[in-house]
Amino acid sequence: MTYLLISLALLACSTLMLRPITGRSVANFVMATRAPQASSSFRISNPLLGLVFVSIVFLLSSPKWGLALVTAVLLHETGRYLGHRISGHDDALFRPFPFLPLTPSSQKAAATDGIDALINLMGASFSLAPMVLIHSLVPFAGEADTPAFKQLVAIGQTIAAYNFFMLLPLWPLAGGNIAKSVMQALAPKAVVPFLLATSAVTAAAGFALESGVAVLLWLSGGLVLVGIQPAPPTARPMTTKQALLVIACHVALLAAFFKGGSQLIIWLL
Repeated sequence: MTYLLISLALLACSTLMLRPITGRSVANFVMATRAPQASSSFRISNPLLGLVFVSIVFLLSSPKWGLALVTAVLLHETGRYLGHRISGHDDALFRPFPFLPLTPSSQKAAATDGIDALINLMGASFSLAPMVLIHSLVPFAGEADTPAFKQLVAIGQTIAAYNFFMLLPLWPLAGGNIAKSVMQALAPKAVVPFLLATSAVTAAAGFALESGVAVLLWLSGGLVLVGIQPAPPTARPMTTKQALLVIACHVALLAAFFKGGSQLIIWLL
């Protein structure tokens, strides 16, 4: 019941934020995805790289956790793909592998910082309902030592943990891009210093906790130092009210995914 209530609340929040942040209603987005366009067919970005990713996952982990991680990544990337499409990016490609800063889903820049934030929130937002559904099915999967029970728990926990880490305010993760858009509205000159500060805090925490995951996240943020910079801001930054709404949705999603995957998240850290 807790997961259901959280899911409904965040669904309502995501629906309400569409117009104030992007200037377009839910109906506009639905019509945009249904509009027939010759260049809008479903296309996959680097399918060979996706196959390599899946192969490596299953080689380095058990089938249970391999399936769980692949499911989490595909759900997240489906949400990002839909975020691009409903924002009018007809050239968007579906990526069957985790986000990489050098392989964008779309070559089109977001029209506004609000739309950019929405696209980066969509991966996690799309993953929320499957996580809630899987956690709801766990009690009906039999005894705790049955394969079905263990697989459902692994998938639910992995979806939650993957999206929690992706939402952390670390560039080039989705959370870092959301933070970039928000900071552009609240403190434009502090965008890069803020991202560097979050990377530094993550590095300190990683070494203090002896956490390989935290150190890996810190290293990804270090890409800023070697010249791979966040995308430049759009000509239309968010207003302060829009930025605060994005922050509220961002924090709510982080809390929901931490609730859904706290055991795995704590174990990884």
